[in-house]
Amino acid sequence: MNSLDQAINLKVQVTTLIDETITGTIYAFSPKQHVIALKTPELYRIINSSFIKTLTLTGPVPKRFHKSHESFKGKPVDIRKLEARLKNAVERGGVENHTKSVAASKKPEPSALALKIHGKLVNKFGKENVHLQGNDSMLLFKEVVVGKPYALNKISNGKKTQSSKHLEEVKTALREMWLLGNNTKQGG
Repeated sequence: MNSLDQAINLKVQVTTLIDETITGTIYAFSPKQHVIALKTPELYRIINSSFIKTLTLTGPVPKRFHKSHESFKGKPVDIRKLEARLKNAVERGGVENHTKSVAASKKPEPSALALKIHGKLVNKFGKENVHLQGNDSMLLFKEVVVGKPYALNKISNGKKTQSSKHLEEVKTALREMWLLGNNTKQGG
């Protein structure tokens, strides 16, 4: 057993630091509070685990704690073949390249909020004018960038050299979306 929470419903005998012996069944254990609750025939006892000198199992051990090593049906491993495969992989750089390619191939999924805002902007401006980018930002009209958390101060002109004719239009649409788009009740 790794911790006392696995021992719930086991019959134990607890000896405290003042040599008081209590026999009962483990009813509950709180690792955060460092207390154990024992159910004795008369009542429930709550004991701080720092005051426990010994804890002895008195009842039979349930079958769930018997670990049979005979049930393991693994195949024998040829260590020489394993070392040769590992050596070949390291020489080719296959191990490092494999981990890099897996990390590089994972594209971040857009958040639920990003998908919701994207859907509303597509309805307003059309699919050809709204593109969801990988970092939860959106590109509108190929020049206006709306970033997370999709507030008015997160709207910027992608083309830094000139002002965008669509910037005010996107700000107005986003303002309407936040003010009028949510029909659910808010607040207390």
